[in-house]
Amino acid sequence: MKIEKLTDYINNPEKLNKIVREIYEFTSHLSKYYPNYKNWFYNKQIKESLIQKREILFIKDKQKIIACLSLKKEPEKKICTIYVDKEYQNKGIGTALLEKSFSLLQTRKPIFSCNQNVLPAFQKIILKYHWKLEEVVKNYNKKDNEYCYNGKISKETSNTLTSKL
Repeated sequence: MKIEKLTDYINNPEKLNKIVREIYEFTSHLSKYYPNYKNWFYNKQIKESLIQKREILFIKDKQKIIACLSLKKEPEKKICTIYVDKEYQNKGIGTALLEKSFSLLQTRKPIFSCNQNVLPAFQKIILKYHWKLEEVVKNYNKKDNEYCYNGKISKETSNTLTSKL
């Protein structure tokens, strides 16, 4: 399966808009963990992807998105979202997306954070890549705790962090 990049569609607005909608629909369930997810997706992730500060990688199978990974390239290097459809999990797709993101970010230890409720789903990845827990942000988004690896995301430090190589 081919890994595609959202920025490859910048010069084709019609296809770009279609893919953006598909990616949002594929990931919209994340709003149960991040109440401001829709606003963040369109006003941060998409807008900054268009100026190459961020990127979204995705994989399709039979014209349907089955996996995606959102990343931030600057000022810090961070994996923001990674999700693989349940039907396609445990088949190496998440690993392929991560490896591609490491190449784009030029680090194998990007900042990575996740909600406490989904932390068990990421334990294999965290162990595989030897990511280090550096911060637990209590009541992140006025909700659950957020576990941060390879860096911190707390408001007072988030603008100055860079990931370790």
